[in-house]
Amino acid sequence: MRIACGTDVRVSRAELDVHVDADRAARAEAARRARKSLNDDQQLFGAPAQGVTHLRTARA
Repeated sequence: MRIACGTDVRVSRAELDVHVDADRAARAEAARRARKSLNDDQQLFGAPAQGVTHLRTARA
């Protein structure tokens, strides 16, 4: 079965519309946490990952 391209786009946008409010809320909360826990330099240039176990890569 083949669906017209315009239909694909409409279906995709409808799917996004279902999740847009929850996505915006999650992104806003993540931004609040970042502003609270990172200093200005870290917010601009990034911060090293914390609490991450680094795996060693095998060298041939």
